[in-house]
Amino acid sequence: MTSRKGLSRLLPCALLAFTAMVGLHPVKLSAQTLLLNIDFETSIPFSWSQSTADASSNGFQWGSSIGLSSEFFPIPVHSFFVATNDDKEGCWNGSLDSCSNKSEDRLIMPTIDMSVYPNLRLQADIFFIQGTYVYTESAAIQVSLDGGTSWTTLRELTGSPDWVTETVDLSAFAGQPSVTLCFHYNDGGGWLYGLGVDNVRIIEPVAYDASVTAINLTNPYELEGAKAISGTLVNLGGQTITNLTLNYRINTGDTVSQNISGLSIAPLANYPFVHDVLWNSTASPASQSVTLWASNLNDSLDQAPANDQLTQSIYIVSPDQTTDRMVVFEHFTSSNSSPSGSQNPAFVSAMQANSALATYLSYHVWWPFSTDPFYQAYSVGSQERVSYYNNVFAPWAWMDGQDAGGLSNVNSTLISNRADYPALFELSGGATINGSGELEATLNLTSLAPYWGSDVSVHLAVIEEYVPGPNPDPNGNSESEFRHVVRQMLPDAFGTAVTALGQGATQTITQIWTLPAAGLVNPEEIALVAFVQDNASKAVLQGSFFRAEVVGLEAPQITARFGLYPNPAAESSLLYLELDAPTSLRIELMDATGRVIRLLGDTDYSTGRHTLPIAVNDLSTGAYFVSLSNQEGRQFKQLQVIR
Repeated sequence: MTSRKGLSRLLPCALLAFTAMVGLHPVKLSAQTLLLNIDFETSIPFSWSQSTADASSNGFQWGSSIGLSSEFFPIPVHSFFVATNDDKEGCWNGSLDSCSNKSEDRLIMPTIDMSVYPNLRLQADIFFIQGTYVYTESAAIQVSLDGGTSWTTLRELTGSPDWVTETVDLSAFAGQPSVTLCFHYNDGGGWLYGLGVDNVRIIEPVAYDASVTAINLTNPYELEGAKAISGTLVNLGGQTITNLTLNYRINTGDTVSQNISGLSIAPLANYPFVHDVLWNSTASPASQSVTLWASNLNDSLDQAPANDQLTQSIYIVSPDQTTDRMVVFEHFTSSNSSPSGSQNPAFVSAMQANSALATYLSYHVWWPFSTDPFYQAYSVGSQERVSYYNNVFAPWAWMDGQDAGGLSNVNSTLISNRADYPALFELSGGATINGSGELEATLNLTSLAPYWGSDVSVHLAVIEEYVPGPNPDPNGNSESEFRHVVRQMLPDAFGTAVTALGQGATQTITQIWTLPAAGLVNPEEIALVAFVQDNASKAVLQGSFFRAEVVGLEAPQITARFGLYPNPAAESSLLYLELDAPTSLRIELMDATGRVIRLLGDTDYSTGRHTLPIAVNDLSTGAYFVSLSNQEGRQFKQLQVIR
């Protein structure tokens, strides 16, 4: 990270306040008692206060995602809200946060009287990523019974890439006449990210209120057949639920019900369920809706019916409308991230062991330092994909558009399970690179089922399969080679919209890209990863991997792929080659006239990859050639030396 300029200033806190009432006068809402309801649509309420350990901290500010976000702490859109942004105010001197100290930033609510409310709850929407940059940030919801002199943590907040709703039980403070609550952010003494808060409510719940919060249909397209309907509901009422009726409905069809007894779902507890009646789904050209809800809570009516139901749309397809899936991993990494150096090798090994089922592409990011040369060569695309997923970790991987939960989770079982999901599209492609360094790629996308023209894009990423070390980053980690480095996305990181397609119809996409000059990309290592992505769910529906063919040049007579890196070189370059079969090779360095000036090797080489360092610090600026030869013939590659 680098230092920041132009710090924003704190907006006044003494602004007009409550959205549902002035003060803490209770309001009835859907049979619940709503003691506090702040949505921050106009300001920070005048009755709220703040505290901080550092007078230079701007604390919590009011605004929208546009004004409250920063480069390293992009906050997803959430209307108006409040946030404390450590990235915007912080800076780093190499050992600690040398600018704003946000270890004690608190946003404090007005004191409430709980002497007549036995079951109060606090609800709030929170954006907190729990990031690490040397130190790890923390955040919490805290309570004070002495007017803010001392604070006790009620809920430690955990990181998430999106806004989440937190609900905290306050019943332990029933009878207390003076209860003060706050949102606490702690940057841990480092330059970190921040905390966003919105839609704060204090509620006295009704006795019976259950809400379905999740339906376990994670893929937007599913194969027809019997399906178990499962999900999660939460008890939002004040009474423990011992029995209920679980219901689902497909489209506008009949309600399918199951009575369940012998439960003990405490207030605020989650209950994962599986309905005992399967859905016999059949293929349809239109999406189908699955609606779930609970009723007859302890043989009583749900007293807050507005939040009962959850509906999810899904497409059901037949077996002849699907094909084998190629799983796609989008890998976020950095050549100067220590965890990347230690975790990437196992991830790469898992990818190589499952190359028939999965492929991957590696975006290099700008943290902890922006010196990563692969990020510098392709920063725009990397930033756009980081924003697309709101990805905050490196190394990290997203499997078919879903968070894989860390590189350590990526293994053959995970990949095999994901490969079993049906794919509705066939992807086939090819690419050539001519003698002028122009890459032309053609991708054919065939829809096996009628495609309904929703928000789906096809992405085409140009990658360099193998870039040898030593690590070219001055702040580098222990990595000595880099795999599947993204060099370009065609036409850009947003991809190409997939048009509405009838069953069996094909959309052909052709893209052209000129490789960078000065040998920054090795044509022999160029490959492409294509994938189709549903932008509503971010699910990747199909993937493909294919290598580019170098044409228009003299065909090599030796079965060997070889390259030089760096090229141009000032001090040294590394020759690396991959052999399909064992062979004897004589390796020579020649000047521009073809005169041999150095013998680099003359020995037997086994099948696989080999590397050979070439010192050029004693050579003059100019063009040289590395020659590989044996009884089959000779192959050349130019090496440019610069001073």
